[in-house]
Amino acid sequence: MKIGYINNVSFKANKMPLNEAQYLNNRLLGAKSVDIFCHVSTDEDGFSSAKIMYDYLTSKGKNPRILCSDKKENLGFDKNRYNIVTYENFPRNINKADIALCLDFSQKERIRGGAIEYLEGFDDDDILCMDHHHSKYPITNNF
Repeated sequence: MKIGYINNVSFKANKMPLNEAQYLNNRLLGAKSVDIFCHVSTDEDGFSSAKIMYDYLTSKGKNPRILCSDKKENLGFDKNRYNIVTYENFPRNINKADIALCLDFSQKERIRGGAIEYLEGFDDDDILCMDHHHSKYPITNNF
């Protein structure tokens, strides 16, 4: 299915199968707290996805956090509004969330510092990834 053309470049969108979307939604809504991980050098597609997911989870009564690079030029980087924890100032005694949600990446090498060790502390079933890149070695099978 072709979406559009810009300067003779075509874009193709693949729909997520309904059963996968329902699985992800059920897992996220079944958790009280969700940590939303962005990759290092957090860019707009990752950070905007995190903000949208943060707003969605908050509207459903969940307690999300965004974990990302301290890149103030990200549109809407507001530590208080989005409960942001930065990789550069990652706390050693962070309370573990029920679910880790990795957006726009699927390899632990794409995060840094204490966040790597923190992510490794989650069971494989408690890590969910949504990524448009295709990794040979994803963090989890929930990809």
